Parts: sequence; C-alpha cells; structure tokens
Amino acid sequence: MDSSSHPTPQLRSPEQAADEVIALFKSPIAQGNHGEVVPQIDHALQAAQLARKANARDGEVLAALLHDVGHFCASDENGSVEGIGVADHDDVGAGYLRGLGFSEAVIDIVEGHVDAKRYLVSRDERYTGRLSGVSTRSLEAQGGAMTSEEATNFEKTTRFEEKLRLRVWDDQAKVPGALVEPIEGYRGLLVRDLSRTSA
Repeated sequence: MDSSSHPTPQLRSPEQAADEVIALFKSPIAQGNHGEVVPQIDHALQAAQLARKANARDGEVLAALLHDVGHFCASDENGSVEGIGVADHDDVGAGYLRGLGFSEAVIDIVEGHVDAKRYLVSRDERYTGRLSGVSTRSLEAQGGAMTSEEATNFEKTTRFEEKLRLRVWDDQAKVPGALVEPIEGYRGLLVRDLSRTSA
C-alpha cells in the first residue's frame, strides 16, 4: 500500500489543524462545483447542517462537513476527472484527515460515503434515479454498483448506518441559495475532535 495514502499525523496543535481546514474550505478550489448546482463549500456546509438538524453525533456532523474534502485538499488535483472532480476523493480525503489527526470515527465515515452510494445503487433501483447528473457520471469511475457479495461485506463494516445516513445528507445538500452557517462556526467542533486524538 502506498504510504502516502495514510500519512503520519504531522506535529501541529488541534487549533492549527482546524485553521488549516477552514483555510482550505475558503480557498478558490473549494468554490468550484464540478458541474453541480452549488459550490463545494456550500455543499459541505449544507450536508453538515442537515446532520445537525437530524441531531447526529459530533463525529457524523464533522464527517458530513468533511466528506468531500478529497476534492480540494491536494493543490495539484492529481486524479481529477473532468466534470466530476477526484473520483477517489473518499480515499484521498480520508488520508488527508488522518494526516491532520482526526478521529478514526470521522475518517471511517468519510472513507465509506462513496461505497455507501455504490451500495444503495445495488440495493435500491429508485435510489439511482435520485442521483444528480454528476453523481451518476462519477458512479462508473468509482466502481459502479456493488456486487451482491460486495454489498453483503459492506453491511458488515464499522459505522455502516452512519455511512448510509451521510449518503442521504450528501444527496440532499445541493440546494442553490440555501442559508448555512459559515465554516468558522464549526471551528470548535473541529478542535474538539482533533484534541481528543492528540490527548
């Protein structure tokens, strides 16, 4: 396995790591939309807000906020596919978050949200029809619908239900002009998660 996909956490304070994430979300690349109807940052903030409205645990709220960070955490956008962004952004994002020192609970849900889409496509024909055009196009690049065996194995993974819930918020968080709390409003939540892992 390429060690770059699971970097060793760098020595920085939880506050510094949280500020790095906030700066990343405010960077120009986070303003792109990869063909969706809302910019990446709006999509992330809407997903986190949906998680909060569902009274989700802090780890799920953070996973909702950070689930697509793999699209814009690498300045050179290696692996980017025109029109859909980084196809393996789940793995890229998980590696980035692991390098910053986020909790495994957050990383695990982020890492599983693409597989959750592939799972739902394989289990629910109606779900496929609810996907956005970009999500439909990216599905093929991400491996397509799971086989029966893959789906059964995915059901046995840790935080299976949390991954499915994130997928629902992911699909819903594409409302143009929706009012959302700014990324700075999540700084305390970011710091708390990072502080737990650095303690």
